[in-house]
Amino acid sequence: DQVPPALDLLIVRLLSKQPEDRPQTAAAVRLTLEDIVQAESGYTAPMAIPQLNRLVRGRMVGRQAELTQAVALWDKASDGDGQLLLISGEPGIGKTRLVKELNAHVEISGGKTLLGLCYAEERKPYGAIAQMVQNSLENDFKLDLPLPVIADLVTLAPELRLTYPDIPPNERLDQESEQQRLFESIITWFGALVKEVKLLLIIDDVHWADSGSLAMLRYLARRLSHRRALIVATYREVELDAALPFRETLREINRERLASRIKLSGLDVEGTRELLTTLFAEEIQPEFLEGIYRETEGNPFFIEEVCKALVDSGKLYYEDGRWRRPDDIE
Repeated sequence: DQVPPALDLLIVRLLSKQPEDRPQTAAAVRLTLEDIVQAESGYTAPMAIPQLNRLVRGRMVGRQAELTQAVALWDKASDGDGQLLLISGEPGIGKTRLVKELNAHVEISGGKTLLGLCYAEERKPYGAIAQMVQNSLENDFKLDLPLPVIADLVTLAPELRLTYPDIPPNERLDQESEQQRLFESIITWFGALVKEVKLLLIIDDVHWADSGSLAMLRYLARRLSHRRALIVATYREVELDAALPFRETLREINRERLASRIKLSGLDVEGTRELLTTLFAEEIQPEFLEGIYRETEGNPFFIEEVCKALVDSGKLYYEDGRWRRPDDIE
């Protein structure tokens, strides 16, 4: 039997990689399904699927070797040989997509993930680490931590004060001693985590991290031995000149050989063809492939955005079961 057009449209929306294209709530999906069921018996008019929703966006293409390397490091970490992985590349090259694929593998294999995001416009002290600490203590991680350690973690992530209102603060020390105590508390927290679960820690856009987070990253990296954890940090190569603290941290990590590295570059012509074939779900004409590759230099994000713009402008359109394209994208 043929899938009703309204159901086809709903499925396309649900599979969209763009959050704004998807139904916002489960209730909205349920109401749409109820309408489809009620209308199906007498509904015959075809419904037009928005052209952009026919593009299969957000798939990882051409990174199998890199994913295999990352998964191998996770397997080592799972066996108690902790690892640090640095993933670099220009904006839009696919760092986030690669990490998402790794995260999916981690979840399937029974591991858990904590994420810390770094922002150019907001560099809170220990910001990325504080996010992970807060998420671990507010969610389903069952940790047995000494009260002085919890007090330090609450100082690191003040939002935790609502969860631990009765924990008194630790005695104040000089700045150097307080930092050392905080670092040891983080190691205690980290050790408690990896006793409970196999752990993936992700620090995204680490080139924007504050100096405290970078110092703590280096501190953790030196103590990964015999721990079931993989730390992944992503950064942009193009930001290194402006990210002096991270550049110095990177130099130290490389000097001490604390990390494995994956540097992502643009897709080659065949990789671009594979991505376009995935986007349009049909064979790609050589002229169109050459034009897209010339415009984007194989950057996956740019490839998707150029195709999206061409569809948006009507220069590419879906008709009679296939995509119609000009001979040249210009």
